Amino acid sequence: MPEPLAPTSLFKQPAKALTFAEFRKLGRESRFHFSNPLIRLFITFFGPLGVNSRIRNGHILRLISLLELAGERRILDAGCGIAYTSFWLAERQPAYQIKAIDLDEQALANDQMVLKRLGLTNLSFHKEDLTGLSEEGQFDLAFSMDVLEHIPDDLAALRALRKALKQDGFLVLHLPRRYEECRRILPGFHADHPADHVRPEYTFAEILPRLRECGFEPVYQRYGYGWKGELAYELNYLFWKTPLVRRVFAFLTHPLSSWLAYQEVQGDYADGNSLILIAKPV
Repeated sequence: MPEPLAPTSLFKQPAKALTFAEFRKLGRESRFHFSNPLIRLFITFFGPLGVNSRIRNGHILRLISLLELAGERRILDAGCGIAYTSFWLAERQPAYQIKAIDLDEQALANDQMVLKRLGLTNLSFHKEDLTGLSEEGQFDLAFSMDVLEHIPDDLAALRALRKALKQDGFLVLHLPRRYEECRRILPGFHADHPADHVRPEYTFAEILPRLRECGFEPVYQRYGYGWKGELAYELNYLFWKTPLVRRVFAFLTHPLSSWLAYQEVQGDYADGNSLILIAKPV
């Protein structure tokens, strides 16, 4: 296990974490994915059953708070998936114009349905390959969560993001750490390695040179998923091989895992199972 990394940042003000009430609302729009009124009611009051996405998006929103992007801004959600952060920003920052892209047609269809239900006009969804972005110097902020490890040519993706950003823009990334280095807590997770990753995730020693090669300079870096976030994730997915049992157990442990997840996104960690960073174009 490599030595822990001291969190680093060039920003003077502290990052603003979500309150617990705000954290419970993160992803609440996903209730529209379900026709069952009880599931909708549960998500409305307690948030989505899965805590993993809320942890990642909570970290991203906390980093975005460092940037203090006021007024009219163009934002790119690079690999939006269920788009918790994009919906959160679009509802609370009406001056933002947000473009969210993904290749998953089902996810995009769900996002479009939610968008229509919410009546938001400052957010749009597009089926688009990250490596083929056509925009140049258009965005004040691009953010991406656990996407690069799915892209064979991650350097092409980073170069496309660099081209799409304004010179004074920012790139915010959340990445999974190399799975051999991750610290697991409960039995069954020690060999956990997603089959859809095209590379064995990242270390800071690998991603920082990649960013510099593609025209970025990192200005903030730290780990995420300390023990609280990891335990929240493992409780939530403990019986992942049996989906029905997993959902029942996730429901029973939801109060604990949600509280652990909320505590996770409050902290700055010198060690953990994910990489969190901000980079600027040079």
